[in-house]
Amino acid sequence: MYQKLIKKIKGQIRRFIAFKKTYEVSMEALEELEVSNNLPVDFKLADLNDILDFDSLALEYDKESIALSKEWLNKGKMLLVGYHEEVPIMYGWISKTDLDLSLGEVRKLPNQTLYVFKIFIHRHFRGKDLLTAFYKNLAGICKSDGDRVLIWVANSNIPSIKSHEKIGFKAKESYVTFRLGSKFSSYFFDSITTHFVK
Repeated sequence: MYQKLIKKIKGQIRRFIAFKKTYEVSMEALEELEVSNNLPVDFKLADLNDILDFDSLALEYDKESIALSKEWLNKGKMLLVGYHEEVPIMYGWISKTDLDLSLGEVRKLPNQTLYVFKIFIHRHFRGKDLLTAFYKNLAGICKSDGDRVLIWVANSNIPSIKSHEKIGFKAKESYVTFRLGSKFSSYFFDSITTHFVK
């Protein structure tokens, strides 16, 4: 009985507090990646028409995601999509200007830095080294846009952390995100103090 209660309380806390880290890798390191899968995947930057052709169930792309896509494309963000036999099986968004730390909170990116977010791989194609292929292709397509790539991952997302570390990403900064009502705030913290960063 107590275990169920404790699990429920932890779940409620996670809805309001999240620990996350930024991870970074050089574009040069991504260019040198070796892709180990034998699955032929072609990558290209997608436009809104490509997104509207997505299988909404297979790619978990609902109406809200489409609305966000329109907004992101209008702001100059890019969507890199991987196609197998002309069918989209993975995607990831790329920003050249800002890092969305949490809902409604955006920070300007450092110069020559790309931020990758909302990466998705179709469940039937996971475990096939597609993440490596994605980043190698990103380096080829976006080399002139920056010399390093940044991601932001929740500490609880162990599979994503391990996959990115295998590619060469290194932890950079830690954050704790608080949700107060419908508003989110993110705090950078180090070993000495916790303070709000704007």
